[in-house]
Amino acid sequence: MARAQTTSHSVIAASLRRLQRLRASKQVHKALSLASSVDLPQQATEVLLALDDRMSLADLARAAHMDTGATSRQVSLLEDLHLVRKEQHPDNASAILVSRTTRGSSLAVRMVKIRDRHLTSVLDEWSRDDKERLADLLERLLRDLEKTPYQSTSQRT
Repeated sequence: MARAQTTSHSVIAASLRRLQRLRASKQVHKALSLASSVDLPQQATEVLLALDDRMSLADLARAAHMDTGATSRQVSLLEDLHLVRKEQHPDNASAILVSRTTRGSSLAVRMVKIRDRHLTSVLDEWSRDDKERLADLLERLLRDLEKTPYQSTSQRT
């Protein structure tokens, strides 16, 4: 039983690494860019897609899973391209709020539709039960990964 558990843990860990590499892949980003006719750097695309309505720069950084400095640089680039606008937070003079322009919203909607259509194509042959099981298990895995702290080992390298 312990060997089967170790094997399944290894397969899950390897699959998660592959999924992370695939999501971060320049080739995948290029394919999305070509399909959507949107030519943005990968990090700028992630920031644009993570932006929900009007967000503080700090909240946007968290949503994009980036540090605030990197997010700020991408927001500046997106602002130069007239895809987002920045404004001072009405209640906090040191905070910046970011929102999409009409053009930025249009590009984001187009990219999300293409991503959704791609996932639909991938899962098209899957049974309803398999899709529901995958959704449930992914939610459970993400919830558990977010709440479980890393444990240190006594070994130092």
